[in-house]
Amino acid sequence: MADKPKPKPKPACLALTVTPKLVRVDGKPDAISVKVTAGKKPVRGIKVLVTAPGVYATGRTNANGTVVIKVNVQKAGVMTISVPR
Repeated sequence: MADKPKPKPKPACLALTVTPKLVRVDGKPDAISVKVTAGKKPVRGIKVLVTAPGVYATGRTNANGTVVIKVNVQKAGVMTISVPR
């Protein structure tokens, strides 16, 4: 009798909560705080990427699902915060 194949776990949908919502182009460094959760549970060890004109920064979440990434924005534009797969 053959063993039944085990079902694959469903991939978790990750949610990002980012503060602050606005970063000024003033030549001063800003700290971007990102919390990553799956459902309502924080996720540890997730790589977070921040990109904007002249900005490329990454960090990994801690046990609380949070990472703080320091950026110094020099040009106005759209900032993207993502979890690369």
